[in-house]
This record gives sequence, structure tokens and C-alpha cells, in this order.
Amino acid sequence: RSRIIVIAVVAALIAAAVVIGVVLGSGVGSTSSNSAISASSSAVYIVGTVSDSASAAVISGATISGAGVSSSTNASGIFTVWATPTDGRIVLQFSKSGYVPQIAAISSTGADSYSLPVLMTVINASTTFAFSVAAGTNQTIYLSDSDAIIYIAPGAIAGSGTAYLRVTRLSPVAGPGQLASSVSDATYGTSNLQSAGMFYFDVVDGSGAALSLSIPAQIAFVYSNLTGNVTGSAMQAWSMGATGLWGSPNAGATRRRDSETDSGYAQARQAGYWNADRAYQTGCVRGVIRRTGGANCAGARLSMNAYGIVSAVNTDANGAFCLEGP
Repeated sequence: RSRIIVIAVVAALIAAAVVIGVVLGSGVGSTSSNSAISASSSAVYIVGTVSDSASAAVISGATISGAGVSSSTNASGIFTVWATPTDGRIVLQFSKSGYVPQIAAISSTGADSYSLPVLMTVINASTTFAFSVAAGTNQTIYLSDSDAIIYIAPGAIAGSGTAYLRVTRLSPVAGPGQLASSVSDATYGTSNLQSAGMFYFDVVDGSGAALSLSIPAQIAFVYSNLTGNVTGSAMQAWSMGATGLWGSPNAGATRRRDSETDSGYAQARQAGYWNADRAYQTGCVRGVIRRTGGANCAGARLSMNAYGIVSAVNTDANGAFCLEGP
């Protein structure tokens, strides 16, 4: 296991009697526990607020779909819905003009009601590119630790005129989705992943209406800025579909290995989320957090930043923790 060079541990007490998990990133959220969710369960009650990820302003009129839901947020950004689980999961899609669509996936935690805060990101105007449908476009977008290249071939869109490629960078930590169960790494596992960056892209006309691609867009990641002194597997590019699962066999999207020595492109026939990451070797920092006076501190949040990779964990009922890092 590699040595941890830089460790910054910050503990924050969670004072609420009920812990509410945010689905963004982890994909899990719940309140109290009564009966377990199963594929045959009836609808469960979900209440939440949709907010702007940058300003924290509430978003009214955001539409909500999926899991038998057809609703929208009120003037205060609040929604209340009854959603039907499928295979132990509830997947909701949130959309609003001018924002990147958001996917919130709630996994089975044995609850019959959920509190679901949702953050939406404004589409980035600085990485919106106008191009001629006849000529196509080839754009390079800087991500957190890599560059993403998106190529749309001439004639990939039916008709003529001007189209717009919209690319919005997202935080790999706060971004949506869960790993599909089919994703595995025999050497390092999948509990810890180093991301080269995440983004959402779509192609629209002048009115903002989505355009379909008859020729798949080509997507590649360039890792020249990525921290290279972490032991791990090769980088791979992933897509996420409407199921909220990364690496799943999504309609119109293909996963393909893409590393510093592989110039191959992944292909996307439709708008969507993309990410590149790798599993890495870890070590574990163990300890116990206690309150002043000596009582164990349960539910404290710790984080560590080593080589630019952020890890986080909560202490258990005894205040103990095992915080993994590269």
C-alpha cells in the first residue's frame, strides 16, 4: 500500500437525530426506517427542494419524471411526490431550461419516506460552441485534471444551418450516479476512484431544442494534467444513462478504455454524462474521535486530501473510523 504524504483531516459533528443522505454523488438518501423497499413495494413518499448548485437559490418549475412520477417544483423549489421503486431503486430525473438535467437515484435503505435535496448546475455559456452542421466541430474542454475532446463529424446532424455544442463541467465528488454492479476491478476494487473529470454535453438548435446525431460523437480524455504518482489501474472513460448507473450498457453510449497510450475515442449517439477514472491502491488511517470529556463521537465526518484525491468517511457508533487514501 502506498504511503500517504499529505493528510488533512477535518471532523464535523452531525447534530441531527436523523441522518439524511444526499443522493448526489452517493445516490442514497433516507429518513426513518419502517419497511424495506423491494421490487414489489408500493409507492413511497418523497419530499425535497431543488436548488442552484452555485447560488443555492431555489429553482421553481423544474420538472420531475421517472418512477411513475410526473410533477414539478413549486415557487419555493419544493416538490412532494409518490414514487414507485424498481428492483430496490427509485430513479428520478429533474430538468429545467438553462440547467444540466439531474438524476437522483435512491437505493433501498428500508425507508418508506425520503428527504431528497437536489442541486442543479447552470449550463456553461463559456463552453457553448456554435458550429455549422455541414462542417461539424472539434472542441477541447479543460476539466479538473484532464482535457476532454468532443468531435462531431460533418453531416452528423440532419439538415443544415447552425447547431450548438453545450459542455458543462461537473464535480466528480458532487456529480450524480452510482457505479453499476457490473463494474469491477480485481486488483484495486471500486471503493476508491481517481477521476480525471466529469462533464455533461448536448447538441441543440438555436431554440435550445435537442438535436439527434446520426453519426456518433467521439469523446476522448487527455490526462496530461493528472497526478501520476498514484498506483492504480488504467484510466477508463464511462457514460451514465437515465438509470443513474455509470458503466451500465446505456442506449446509444459505448464505454471504451482510454489511457495515455490509447488514442481511441468513446462514442455517444445522444447527450449525456461522461467521466474518466481509475481505481487506485489505498492505505487506511484508523482512529477514534472523542468529545471533550472523553465520550465517543459518533457520526463525525472526516475528509482527507492526498495527491489531490479527496476521501471521506463518518465515524461509527463508537467514534472509530478507517479513512482510506492513496
